[in-house]
Amino acid sequence: MIHLRDLADDQLLTSTSGCERRIHAIHRLARVPFAPAHRVRDLPTLINMVQAGLGVAILSEVARPLVPDGLVLLPLTPQVTRRLVLSGPSTRPCHTALGALAASAVDHLVGGPGCRAGSGPRNAATVR
Repeated sequence: MIHLRDLADDQLLTSTSGCERRIHAIHRLARVPFAPAHRVRDLPTLINMVQAGLGVAILSEVARPLVPDGLVLLPLTPQVTRRLVLSGPSTRPCHTALGALAASAVDHLVGGPGCRAGSGPRNAATVR
């Protein structure tokens, strides 16, 4: 596990679309100033910049499928969590795809069928 302080010498790359609030929270918890070297709009650009050696990025575990060979996700501390929910209509049955999506989310985020909620992988990781 890597502590955020261990990344102080690296250029921090961030995306303005989604996780920046949680990255701020990680910095607050670690008492490390939030000072990104570059901000980009979308995740593929961020990952390409890391792959080009321009810095490191803090990503959610759900980004794992987007990480190409040659880059790794490493556990980061301090950790922050978030709660994701699926919702559907209350006046009719949910679309059948919602059941498949829910099962897939459990498999990937919680660690597979039959696992307890919250027992799965860490929410924050570093791409290097």
